[in-house]
Amino acid sequence: MTARQSIANRIVLATLVLGLANAAWAADPPRIVTTIPPIHSLVAAVTEGVVDPVLLVRGNTSPHDYAMAPSDARALQNAQLLVWVGPTLETFVVRALRDPRESRRVITLMDQDGISLLKTRAGGAFDDHDHDDDAHDDDAGGHIDAHLWLDPSNAARTIQVVADALIALDPSRANTYRANAARALANIARLDETLMATLAPVRHRPFIVFHDAYQYLERRYDLAVAGSVTVAPDRKPGARRLRDIQHHIAEAGVVCVFAEPQFQPAVLDTVIEGTAARAGVADPLGAALDPGPDLYPALMRGLARSLADCLSPHS
Repeated sequence: MTARQSIANRIVLATLVLGLANAAWAADPPRIVTTIPPIHSLVAAVTEGVVDPVLLVRGNTSPHDYAMAPSDARALQNAQLLVWVGPTLETFVVRALRDPRESRRVITLMDQDGISLLKTRAGGAFDDHDHDDDAHDDDAGGHIDAHLWLDPSNAARTIQVVADALIALDPSRANTYRANAARALANIARLDETLMATLAPVRHRPFIVFHDAYQYLERRYDLAVAGSVTVAPDRKPGARRLRDIQHHIAEAGVVCVFAEPQFQPAVLDTVIEGTAARAGVADPLGAALDPGPDLYPALMRGLARSLADCLSPHS
């Protein structure tokens, strides 16, 4: 073998090794991070059979006061794709994004075309009054309500946005992402019909929630939400507000007052004491559900059942 042939063979070998390395790298699924269970579920529906996205906020934990663990920070640092709602909800992510990496794509759902957004409402009873013991400058009406996943049409749009991003990021699996997205969209269409049928019989029955997290569900299914106990989940309502809410329960004929798994304050017992209202639990995050593609439909069906059971005249 001549020196020239030896060099040529080495070049061929190096090219093959490099090609195999590139093929192995291309075979790795994308590193995806999500923040809360319902968003993780929608993303996981698109990536099913490819990869399970990382979920940061798990179990009976609220994104409003979540503090990232070192493992969360590492996951964010190494992510190729981050899917979150936005700074109004997952404040713990904002600091991590101040030093962006060019290789990481970020999908902020609140910024996406086709996502319907609603503004927050001021006052525990969704009015414009303010109390000295409940000042809430940061939570006054006019900011964007971040609980957008509670409208299935927004969930459907989320699936489309995520599928498009993954096809661009990982084109070798484009057919899988397309098929998964199509199946997920069909499931959401059926889910929407189920929710409509479940909630229609109680849509005119007024109820109060712990905090104003259900506006998207209310608008989608024409529900009669009469107010909230507190203007922000991390703020304990004052004595004056509790008296106002009790008065509002009687005045509006409120049937149920709903707590949340993440927030079950003792004040709820005080609120319904001496009234005809019943107590219920509404879970907008799926705290007790196993993470994965099935969580979102299970969350929405469970939420609808909780509302219907408590609001039904025969409960």
